[in-house]
Amino acid sequence: MVDLYSFTVFRVGYLFFASFILIFDKLFRVLLSLISTIIPITIYNTNANKEKRQDFWTWGTIELIKYHGYDGESHWVKTEDEYYLTMHRIVGKEPATKGPILFIHGFCQNSEAFVSRLKGDNSLPIALAKERYDVFLGNCRGNSYTNKSRKHKTSETGFWDFSLDEYAQFDLPAMIKKILLITKEEKLTYVGFSQGSAVGFACFSSFPEIACKIKLFIALAPCVFLKGLHNPLAHSVAETRPDFSYLIFGKKIFMGNNMFWRSVLSPKNWVKLMDNCQKFLFGWKSNCLDPNEKEMLYSHLYSTTSVKSVIHWFQILHHSSFQMFDSSMVTKYEGYKHVQMPLYDIQHFGVPTALLCGEMDTLPDNEKLVNCLPEKCIVHKQDFKNYEHLDLMWAKDTSTVVIPVMKDLLKKYCV
Repeated sequence: MVDLYSFTVFRVGYLFFASFILIFDKLFRVLLSLISTIIPITIYNTNANKEKRQDFWTWGTIELIKYHGYDGESHWVKTEDEYYLTMHRIVGKEPATKGPILFIHGFCQNSEAFVSRLKGDNSLPIALAKERYDVFLGNCRGNSYTNKSRKHKTSETGFWDFSLDEYAQFDLPAMIKKILLITKEEKLTYVGFSQGSAVGFACFSSFPEIACKIKLFIALAPCVFLKGLHNPLAHSVAETRPDFSYLIFGKKIFMGNNMFWRSVLSPKNWVKLMDNCQKFLFGWKSNCLDPNEKEMLYSHLYSTTSVKSVIHWFQILHHSSFQMFDSSMVTKYEGYKHVQMPLYDIQHFGVPTALLCGEMDTLPDNEKLVNCLPEKCIVHKQDFKNYEHLDLMWAKDTSTVVIPVMKDLLKKYCV
């Protein structure tokens, strides 16, 4: 009884501290805004600040594509539940002669993350476009490119009532159908980074009519099962009940304050903040990233999503299962703990899948994923030495380590 009491006090203390941090953030932003109207602050990107922002801080996906010497197209995609998504296409000087490839970003990201590299040879989509593949970059609802809906305004709670389930049920099928309509092809290759891989597993295991349109599924740093968060405080918040999480974060946008801090902090301080956040939450050291490229990478690292999406991942972590969202607001934690929601049936997964993982990635439980998938569907499994989570997309040597593997897979399975 004493141990249980001590644990409860310990946990409540953590939750109180987390709530304090969130409240402090809001108060500090208001105070900083008031002070800055009277006294110049050097962390702002003002003309007086010696540290200037590079042009790429304001670039969107199209500008980043053009930076690498290609043209970019934007395509509207309407989902069955009437959200409007933006999808980008990389267009070379010569027409694409190889099949379409769809890239889907990770959690709290958008399509910019794939092309925010100083050198195009290190960008996965750009490198494949150079090989004359027809490359598309998708955006799931809720990020900066997909904030329109026929039913709701972004200021309404209803707009943000989505999670991984909606990405898999509506967003991904709509984008795949749109690409096949544009290219007049019957199948495509799907590349999902982190949460993007989870969207693929959820969609293809639930909708065989979509799964049959996939030649090859390349899962980069696949996040389906989670080991947990590195920091005990963050992990404790992730293990809380959904109703308490909603109390902390609200029921609308998540990472809404990201743009505030991104605009307030100098580039050097923004890079430091991102490094520290990754170390705090996941224990990542980012040794495989080029320090000279971090400003470019981190300026396009995060976008917005829904709080419900965050809570869905909390539930996946808590139950240690790849499950659908649990919408029941159970008052007692013990009751919530035993709620069993429908699982995504990846044990009968049939899409040819390549798993490209980081050897030093502390976030996903790749061993459990491999054990759950049918052996026959895994056509390739590779752990990259010294790689952490973001390195599968951003390591300084992706042009010689990751990209050649992807090219070989495409030649073998997507001809």
